[in-house]
Amino acid sequence: LHWVSDPWDSSDRPTPESYQTQVLRVARRMPQTRIPPQPRGLAALYDVTPDWNPLLDRSDLDGFFLACGTSGNSFKTAPAIASLMTELVLGSSAMGPAEHPATMTLPRTGGSVKLAHYSRNRQVAASNSVVA
Repeated sequence: LHWVSDPWDSSDRPTPESYQTQVLRVARRMPQTRIPPQPRGLAALYDVTPDWNPLLDRSDLDGFFLACGTSGNSFKTAPAIASLMTELVLGSSAMGPAEHPATMTLPRTGGSVKLAHYSRNRQVAASNSVVA
């Protein structure tokens, strides 16, 4: 992974190192692929939190909610995130600013999710996996 300190100061062009890595991966999987001899294409950033778990929470600004830091995999988890955010939005009118609903019951399995796990105020522990 390549970490950037200022997302507004990053380039939308691949670095030579990232280009060579991706070219090697493509060449190993599809040897017949013709690959340009120099970096071409686009590069982009995706948001991730230090513990690789997204922020799914209300903010200090009344009526503003956060659903970010999903590390680029929200297309897979969008239905679950939408349900969770709905629970937060609908439940927030009855809560004070410091409160967080304890759990959400999952509609298909009946299991529960501790919503504080996704709070912006959680204790962040180092992790090597994407849990979202």
